[in-house]
Amino acid sequence: MTRGTSVTTTVTMNQILRWRIARQFLGSERAKDPVAVARRLCGVHAQLAASAVTAIELRTTAAVTATTIDKLLYDARTLVKTWAARGRSH
Repeated sequence: MTRGTSVTTTVTMNQILRWRIARQFLGSERAKDPVAVARRLCGVHAQLAASAVTAIELRTTAAVTATTIDKLLYDARTLVKTWAARGRSH
C-alpha cells in the first residue's frame, strides 16, 4: 500500500456479533478445557465461584465442575484466582 491510500472494509452488525460470539467460545467452537477459556478471554469474571464455573462450562467441550476448577487452581496451578477489579462486592 502506498502512502496516502487507505483500504476500508464494511462489516455488518450481524458479522460483528457473530465474530464476538465465536471469539468468546459461545458459538459452535468450544475450548478443550478451562485453561483455554481463561487464555482466550484473558480471564473469567465472576463475583460468585458458581458463576465462574457456569461461564467456563458454557465454553468448553469437557464437563466442568467446581472440583475441576479447584484442581486447576490448587493442584495443577494452571489457573489463578485474583481480586483485581475493585475492592468491594455488590
